[in-house]
Amino acid sequence: LLGEANIWMGKGVTTPFHYDVLHNFYVQLRGSKRVFLIESSFYRNILLYPRLHPSTRMSQVGIMRIAEFKG
Repeated sequence: LLGEANIWMGKGVTTPFHYDVLHNFYVQLRGSKRVFLIESSFYRNILLYPRLHPSTRMSQVGIMRIAEFKG
C-alpha cells in the first residue's frame, strides 16, 4: 500500500487558501481553528498559482476576496 502522510504542528499557524490533492484527517488537540471550505463552483475564482510555481495549489487571493465572487 503506497501513500503519503504529513503531520503539521504548530502554535498560531496559518496557511494560505489552497486545495489538497489527498484526503485529510484533522485532529485538534487544544485551542481553536477556523477552516473554510468552498463549493467546487468557486474553483475558477480562487486564482491559483501556475502548476510549476513554488506556491502551486495555493490561491493568489485571500478567502475573504474569494467570498466576494459569490453571487
